[in-house]
Amino acid sequence: MEQSLKDILSNINHRFSKGRHCIRIKMMIDEEIRFDLEEVIRHLNGIIDYGGSDKNYLNSNDKIDASFYISQLNEYINKDKIIFRTKIFLSCGQNKDEKPLVGKIKKYLESKNYEVYVATTQQKLKGLKDNIFNELSTSEYFLFIDFKRERIISKKRRNDNCRGSLFSHQELAIASFLDMELIALHEKGTINEDGISKYIQTNPVEFDDRNKIILILKDLLIKNNWVSGWKNELTMAESKGYYMKFKDSSEIAKFYHVNIFNNHKNKIARNCYAYIKNIKDLSKNMNIEFETTELKWAGYGALPFVTIMPKTTRKIDAFYIKINEPIKLHFNIFTDSVKNIPLIDESGDYEMIYQVISDNFIPIESKFLLHLDNELDKSTFQKFSN
Repeated sequence: MEQSLKDILSNINHRFSKGRHCIRIKMMIDEEIRFDLEEVIRHLNGIIDYGGSDKNYLNSNDKIDASFYISQLNEYINKDKIIFRTKIFLSCGQNKDEKPLVGKIKKYLESKNYEVYVATTQQKLKGLKDNIFNELSTSEYFLFIDFKRERIISKKRRNDNCRGSLFSHQELAIASFLDMELIALHEKGTINEDGISKYIQTNPVEFDDRNKIILILKDLLIKNNWVSGWKNELTMAESKGYYMKFKDSSEIAKFYHVNIFNNHKNKIARNCYAYIKNIKDLSKNMNIEFETTELKWAGYGALPFVTIMPKTTRKIDAFYIKINEPIKLHFNIFTDSVKNIPLIDESGDYEMIYQVISDNFIPIESKFLLHLDNELDKSTFQKFSN
């Protein structure tokens, strides 16, 4: 537990020194039990609402101080929280006279805390794969603006009809396949159902004055409930190790987890499996051999897969270390073979790559660095930052 959190909990116990909660918070400070934010805040809210479980804190100053400590806890929990910029793939024409307008649209969206990728024409397959395909697959929203191109002369069509951007329509087809959320704008005079747009329901909003696009877009963002602050991805982070007794035993170990965040605003991550992809002994510059096996998820041992709700976190049991075996790692994995269990029983530095796959999210993996020391309190486990 970080010292700053210990200080907050100690101040809470000192200020509200009467009641059963003190024992629980003291155990959290001493890391005899895991820190439980909800439990501590529930206790503080109890003081605000009815003076605490034993009615010891009924005056207004007690309520004020309890509110202050709640804000301190929330500030601590959110201090390292990542604020995501949701990405918009902006697909539109980029003729010479359109580029200044496209730049203004991009700047406006960025002012609303969006990350914006403006698609450029790619003539080579490698460019399509490395840029267009990659950017589409990592974007949350697709903004399609169909500008007029050259006039089409045809007996079947009126002479004032113009075609739209060929490349934008190709990008629209890929976005449709990826089931991306879409806003479509259509310049008056452009063929309304050209290319892929006649087969998918884009419901484009027509405009006849390019100078009004940003005003139209402002309304459409609200109407379509587009918001920034989320990503269509899972992410990983280390969790601080904590000490805990084994059930029905006096034996104590330090447990380490990897947090898996579902950063989507409303999509459930289904059938999530976790693995250790690779372990490298950095001291010996040598990979540790073991067979791939599913890891256990924290607090759940029935099956090797879990569901992660939107904007929530599940934890992987990364490993644990018994206090009487400070340089030996133990793993909670679904196996009955020793070949599937990584063997780490020497002090040193290790590189560990964890991987998570899901039915409906792109697989993720992250590298973690473990320093294993003969003194358990000196061992560290943290995500590698480039």
